[in-house]
Amino acid sequence: LTTCLQMWTAEPEFTMAPATSASCHSRARPILFIWLLCVSILPPSSCGDSHPKPDPLKISDKVLSPMTRIFAANAFHVPSYKSSHPDPSTTVNSLKWPLCFGKHATILGSYCVPATTPEQEASPKTKLPRLSFSVETARGSEATLFLFDDEDDKWTNFRTDTFANKSCAVLSKYANVVVPPVKGSQRISGERSLKGKEAHLWHVVAVDCARRTCPNVTSANVTFFHPTTDGSREACSADAMSFTTLKSAMVEGWQALSLRNVLNISGVSPFGVVLLYLAFVLFTVLSLWCWWRARGEKDLSKRELAQAAFYLATVTALCYLTMATGNGLLVLRKVGAGRGQAWAYSSAVIATRGDKQNPNPFFDAKYAAARTYPMFFVRDAAWLVSVWLMLHYLAWFVGLPVANKQMAQFAGVGRVVCDLAATSIMGGARWAFWVLELILLVVVVVEVNNMKAFAMRRGKLVTGSYGRLRTVALVSWGVGTVLWVPCAGAKALSSDVDVCAYALLDLASVGAFTYVLLNAGSDTAPATRNAENQRLTESAGGGVDFGGSRTGMRGEDDLGDLEDNL
Repeated sequence: LTTCLQMWTAEPEFTMAPATSASCHSRARPILFIWLLCVSILPPSSCGDSHPKPDPLKISDKVLSPMTRIFAANAFHVPSYKSSHPDPSTTVNSLKWPLCFGKHATILGSYCVPATTPEQEASPKTKLPRLSFSVETARGSEATLFLFDDEDDKWTNFRTDTFANKSCAVLSKYANVVVPPVKGSQRISGERSLKGKEAHLWHVVAVDCARRTCPNVTSANVTFFHPTTDGSREACSADAMSFTTLKSAMVEGWQALSLRNVLNISGVSPFGVVLLYLAFVLFTVLSLWCWWRARGEKDLSKRELAQAAFYLATVTALCYLTMATGNGLLVLRKVGAGRGQAWAYSSAVIATRGDKQNPNPFFDAKYAAARTYPMFFVRDAAWLVSVWLMLHYLAWFVGLPVANKQMAQFAGVGRVVCDLAATSIMGGARWAFWVLELILLVVVVVEVNNMKAFAMRRGKLVTGSYGRLRTVALVSWGVGTVLWVPCAGAKALSSDVDVCAYALLDLASVGAFTYVLLNAGSDTAPATRNAENQRLTESAGGGVDFGGSRTGMRGEDDLGDLEDNL
């Protein structure tokens, strides 16, 4: 440790054996952090005898990356915040080593300034609200102070641009007051009187405009003079739903509903978005029709079948609405050149150009022009529900035992999970999950075909309806598994073909399944058993009274009478 510290702090003429120098450079970061931990706990003399004495900033400039230098400069300092009230009209906030948000900004406080009057503005030094500040930074760092209110959504825009690491020239347009750093000094001090016709929150933020990294603020004292209030935020909270706020929200909402924004979804062409909306409308019509059939159906058995069709159509409609609005998807982008091209998840930071006023410095035109492909994970989420519902009503339809039904549902849901995993993986391992999906599909086919024996026990009507439901379910699942290969697997087809193919598949499978359910008839529903029990009980002159009454019983006990009715 001592030898490496001597090398990092010595003059250029200091020489060292090549092997020792290489060892220090290869272990630079762990050695430096051990030393920082040591000096923060023990006396410096116990942590290596180096002449001259080591300087954390000087060493970190040689050893660490720019983002890690701040940590070295802070050297295990714990942020602290303290608020005091010397008198009813004054609030003093003291901060030490405040944390940063975004890339290069530290918020020093937010203060509610009430509406001021002309009388107050006539005596600004004694009657106007005032912010006095004194900010100190560590050596090697500087800070520029920005003071601004929350009018016209300045705070939201400032925070967004800060996270995007925009320059101070861009951030200055949101500020009411900009206090630049003083050359040759680590302290910024001053005061500003605040006024306004309405109550506003004022924010004090420190930014390192030179390095565009987190400003190394060691301490900050901000004094808020509020002669007409108690310093709380009640006045600003009451004005949260002002006319200006409502107007801004309405304008943003109207702009979001414009045709250009509705059809602008990353990874999907406008034609594909139109197809998604068209599928949503068709599924919504189907859902409303099933609901209308269920609501107007007096027969309990037919109502149950109509409700089953309604659930299936509604889940699929919500899925397509989610996709059509640009949610529930991840964008994939083909990057690289030649044989090195590969699909990867798209980065919005590199693919977004920005606007004329705020251009994105990380924008890459070649990257943005690369081919894209949408990964609709919400589609698999909807399939989890629809496949489970189809298998549930198939088993419910034929009166399948619970153990058999659970095995079929496990294989069906597992197949969808494997499809989602195969779609999410960009490497060659996705084909292994597709093979596993194919195996689980075979298990589902076997389990569904085993239901035929239970359907035949219930007669020809049930067997016929079961056969049609089975054909619709198995064919749609099989086609979906095969369709994955050229679409999400190899991505050989365009995104429009992908959207169109899966939309037609869902329309055909869900539409045909609900049609069979709605036209199955009451004689095929398991609920008919309850109706038959009721008719038998009525013909016997009474029913089984589990409360102790034996009116109209034909057997010796309740269970025997129930057995006769069944």
